[in-house]
Amino acid sequence: MTHSSPRDRTHRTLCALLVLAGPLLAGLPQSGHAQSAASPPPPAADALAARQAEVDALRLRSEQLQSVLAGDVCADPRQAQAVLQDGTPAQDGKPLSTPLTNTAAPPAAASGKPAAEAPHAGDAQAIARKELVDRLHKGVVLVLAEKDSGSGFFVTPSIVVTNSHVVATAKNGEVVVAGKGLNSPKIARVIASTNAKTQNGRDYAVLQVQDGSSSTVLPLALETSELTPVVAAGFPGLLLDTDMNFSALIRGDMKAMPELGMSQGAVMALQNRTQGLPVIVHSAPISGGNSGGPLVDGCGRVVGINTFINVSVEQASSAGFAQASSDLAAYLKGLGIQPQTTTNGCDAK
Repeated sequence: MTHSSPRDRTHRTLCALLVLAGPLLAGLPQSGHAQSAASPPPPAADALAARQAEVDALRLRSEQLQSVLAGDVCADPRQAQAVLQDGTPAQDGKPLSTPLTNTAAPPAAASGKPAAEAPHAGDAQAIARKELVDRLHKGVVLVLAEKDSGSGFFVTPSIVVTNSHVVATAKNGEVVVAGKGLNSPKIARVIASTNAKTQNGRDYAVLQVQDGSSSTVLPLALETSELTPVVAAGFPGLLLDTDMNFSALIRGDMKAMPELGMSQGAVMALQNRTQGLPVIVHSAPISGGNSGGPLVDGCGRVVGINTFINVSVEQASSAGFAQASSDLAAYLKGLGIQPQTTTNGCDAK
């Protein structure tokens, strides 16, 4: 089957409470301690006197701190600070014990991150940038139809999803897909697609890759939130026009692979959450050819499928629109396709 060069690029990212801790009197002698069978000789009288002086000093320190704790710390913070800065009794000019910050019982928030900023217990952790880039290179494909080109991504080893408008000109229901996750360009058959006019604006197409599969699939994140950092990945025409590998590919070089384009942004708004088709508005730059490509978070999960852009020439601004993965997942499951899904957020800090 011969596929012509794509001629059109389709349209479409935080009184401060002063906490006083009683001293850890680990150095105080404890009564009732068992001695080893080979007990050392009793200390000299001078050593006992010095030891008693240390104990008396530590007890005085304890009484001072307990007195402060009994009062209102915030009402007289200077008194509390003076007691804290007084330090522990010294012996020969050296601290008797290590500072409280280095004791064997550190504060619960050992990471230094305030509790209010700690990631949600269920949040996934962001992956390293290099890992994210590698995952996208292997999981995203260029989709070539008879007259159009766009992007897509693997949701199972042999199933690619894209936009239905990308494959609208597919001849005999077949397109070519190419990406680093495949050893060469492959024929893919359109096995399902939506009609935006009759299916509530859904713009999906499902492709079955023939004679090939990818070891990298992108999971779908069913939840995201405003200001989540995102990356749009795909093959925009603005980049393909100057990509010599793309030129070689459409001339028939099956080993040539265009470079994947990636742009960064953040979720600007979540529209139509409870009615209609849920859409993610984002600031990651996209353009014609990005259609059907994934919008991913810092954990490498697809939060939406890029579908169109809204450009204001007068205001010199634009916004990208991605159909939410929650709806895409429901559509795929209705077809009997089970993509990997997650419901937790992504801690991208």
